[in-house]
Amino acid sequence: MLGVRTGKLRLEPESIREADIQAGSVMVAESDPFRRYAIGLAPLWWGMIGLTAISYFLPGSIPDWANWTHWTYWKEPSSYLVVLLSYLLFALSNTMFPSPQDLKGFLPLAIILSLLTGTGVVLGLRVGLTGQLLDLSLRILTTLTRSLGVVLGINVGLLLSTRILTSLISKILRVRIQS
Repeated sequence: MLGVRTGKLRLEPESIREADIQAGSVMVAESDPFRRYAIGLAPLWWGMIGLTAISYFLPGSIPDWANWTHWTYWKEPSSYLVVLLSYLLFALSNTMFPSPQDLKGFLPLAIILSLLTGTGVVLGLRVGLTGQLLDLSLRILTTLTRSLGVVLGINVGLLLSTRILTSLISKILRVRIQS
């Protein structure tokens, strides 16, 4: 899409080092900084687009909480759609981040973009949303924020549970488990 040649594509995990997991890679030819960062930030942008779509449709497919406990709810196909969308939301939100290699040298580009934005604000350039576009934007951002909050809560709960479980196991077995 950006006119930059690509090489070898690997989708399976390549290595797991101390704190880094390399989940895959793609070889990219040299290009100008703007296209390089557009390529590097693509997982983040496409992830946000995917999360926005999932967050927009997920609340409408969740029935009343009282129906979840009733066994007949799980006979309906829509219940499996909720489970699938929830899994996609969780998986996508945890895998959409660019790697440190993708972000190398991003600071100069961020400074340039900030200066351009600041210049536009000083010159009186304003972008405003009104009417239906404002309503749609608010609805999308509200559902996206709510969904990311739920995912953050799940991640914090899993992190704390793992930490407590690791601590208990290390005390019971009297071994030191590195985290």
